[in-house]
Amino acid sequence: MHSSRVSEQAAPEPVVGFKAQPMPEFKRVFLPKSSQSKLTEVVPFQFPGDKFHAKAQMEFDAKKKAAEEEEARHRDFKAQPIREYQFHSGANAQANAPQLTEVAPFNLNSDVRHAEYQRKRAEELARQEHEDELARSFRAIEPTVLVKSPFVPKKSNKPLTEISNFALKSDQRAAEREQFDLEIQKKLEETDRLKKEQEFRQLEEDKAAIAELRATQMSFKANPVRYSNMPFTAKPSEQSLTTPYSPALMTKSRSNMAK
Repeated sequence: MHSSRVSEQAAPEPVVGFKAQPMPEFKRVFLPKSSQSKLTEVVPFQFPGDKFHAKAQMEFDAKKKAAEEEEARHRDFKAQPIREYQFHSGANAQANAPQLTEVAPFNLNSDVRHAEYQRKRAEELARQEHEDELARSFRAIEPTVLVKSPFVPKKSNKPLTEISNFALKSDQRAAEREQFDLEIQKKLEETDRLKKEQEFRQLEEDKAAIAELRATQMSFKANPVRYSNMPFTAKPSEQSLTTPYSPALMTKSRSNMAK
C-alpha cells in the first residue's frame, strides 16, 4: 500500500531528445594532394679512411698473389737432368771406368730370430706329430689278472679304539659363560648399591644444608627504630660545583678547520 503511494507521488522523468547525424555523401571521395617537393639527389661522398682502406687492400692483394705464385712454383715438379758419363779410351780407360756396385748380403738380427723361430716351430710340429701317432697306435695290455691270485685284504696291526669319557667344548664354554654372567650381575648390583648410597648421602646433605640455611639466613629480624631528640639538619656539601666544558665533538666546521 505504501509503495503504491510513493510511485504515484514521484514526478515523471523528462524525455531526452535524440538527433541522428547526417548521412555522409559518398560522391565526394578524399584524394590526397601530390607533393611538390623534389626528391633528394644522391651526392657522392668519400670517407677519410677510404684511402687507407684502398692502400691496405692493394697490399693484401699483392701478398696474396705472391703467396699463390710461391705455392704454384713449389707444386711444379722439375726433375734433375741425367748425368752423362764420358769414358776415355786408352791406357787409363780401365782405371777411369766406373765400377758397378757389388751387392752384399744383409746380416739382419731379424733374420737370425726368424730362423730360430722356424727351427723351434719345426721341432714342435715333429713332436706333436709323434705324440699323435703314438696315441693312434693300439697296444693291448696283458691279462695278468687271470694269473694272479684274488685280492685278500690284510689284517690291521693297530689296536682297537678304546672308548673313554669325553668333554665337549660347548659344555666348557657354557660354564665359563655362566660364571661371566654371575660376575656381571654382581658388578651391576654393586653399582646400584653404591649409586643408592650416594643418592641417600646427597639427600641427607641437602636436608642439613637447607635446615642450616633456614636457621641462619632465612630467619627475618627487624632492626629497632631509632629515636632521637635532636632535629635533623641538612649539612651543605663541601665539594665544589661542577665546571662545564665543551666535549669537543668532531663537527663539519671543526673537520674543515683541521684540514
